[in-house]
Amino acid sequence: MPSDQQLALRKESLRRTMRQLRLAIPPREHASHSQAICNHISALLARSGARCIHSFWPMTDRGEIDVRPLLQRAHSEGVEIWLPVVDDDRLRHGRFSNEGALKSGAYGQLEPVTSSRRLPVQPQVILVPGLAADGHGNRLGYGGGYYDRFLGECAAADARPLIVMPLLQKQVVEEVPHGTMDEPIHLLITEHGVHRCHG
Repeated sequence: MPSDQQLALRKESLRRTMRQLRLAIPPREHASHSQAICNHISALLARSGARCIHSFWPMTDRGEIDVRPLLQRAHSEGVEIWLPVVDDDRLRHGRFSNEGALKSGAYGQLEPVTSSRRLPVQPQVILVPGLAADGHGNRLGYGGGYYDRFLGECAAADARPLIVMPLLQKQVVEEVPHGTMDEPIHLLITEHGVHRCHG
């Protein structure tokens, strides 16, 4: 078992690699893959009957999957959508109404103007961002631990949302360094389709 310091160094090394990889993808290729991923997520939401989801609003300039068309379409179809708001070391949560009602957050991400400490409803599906993942459900985030704490809170509340990570196939790696505080994901959705994780 690696030490906490060794684990942190391995994670940071992989973060640097994956950031460079993501930014090197041509915009047209990224847009095409994002559209395919949105189509796969839409089909998943339709099959699951989810009427409430929690998602990130993508920082497309940093290479995140552009899920905005998916969110806007789901919202128009009556799906309740909640977005994260960074508050100190925790996430708050604000309900999405339209893109014009979002403000710039602590890390340059767009987030709802108003938010609450706890979600008033439990989403059936949570879309999480990140830099890489492996087939066992280990996810590499950005290092703040916000989503690990949020997903841990969901588990502690005995909520059972489906945890989904949209990412490019190039971001799927053989192994993501992980520790006991890292919360796993259930599904990877790439441009090639839906992949169930086997933890």
